[in-house]
Amino acid sequence: MPEAKPQSEIEKSFSDLLALITELRKRCPWDREQTAAGMAKHLIEEAYETVDALNGGEPRAVVDELGDLLVQILFQTVIAQEQRSFAIQDVIVQAREKLIRRHPHLYGSVIAGDREAVVSNWEKIKAAERAEKGAVSALDEIARSIPALMFAEKLGVRARGAGMDWNGIGEVLQKVREELVEAEDALHRGDVKIPRPRR
Repeated sequence: MPEAKPQSEIEKSFSDLLALITELRKRCPWDREQTAAGMAKHLIEEAYETVDALNGGEPRAVVDELGDLLVQILFQTVIAQEQRSFAIQDVIVQAREKLIRRHPHLYGSVIAGDREAVVSNWEKIKAAERAEKGAVSALDEIARSIPALMFAEKLGVRARGAGMDWNGIGEVLQKVREELVEAEDALHRGDVKIPRPRR
């Protein structure tokens, strides 16, 4: 196993990569034309390629794909800095603060003796963060751009966490019947609102 480099070397490597991406934005015609929204698809592609490399377990492939993913993240921050939206420092500081906040069993007074307690605390903290941002439902703030099956899985996990879980198919069918009756009642009252999809 390779030894970790000294902190100063790691910082220099990171700084050099960020400087290179900043230079490419200024000097390369293709890089200069890119937008944050237009580059988003590359971020997704690189994330999937990274997952494939991790599943393959070949360290050189993992290093390569993590590097590509890091480039995409830094590219987004360089664009944001050009637009005076935020800088890489903001991303790093917020990520660190979030990790500390979500680990109160290490950096606070919460006791969590096992994995289940850690996950339970994590979910409570995330729910409080969502509420602070204005979420009113357990189903709010699920990314709309994730693949459909992942989206459905997240909906299921959130619904379960909000107490919408049943012990068998009979209970599920009973709930479907209840909801159908409520929908028919609303239809008869003329209380029909068709939600518009969010973009």
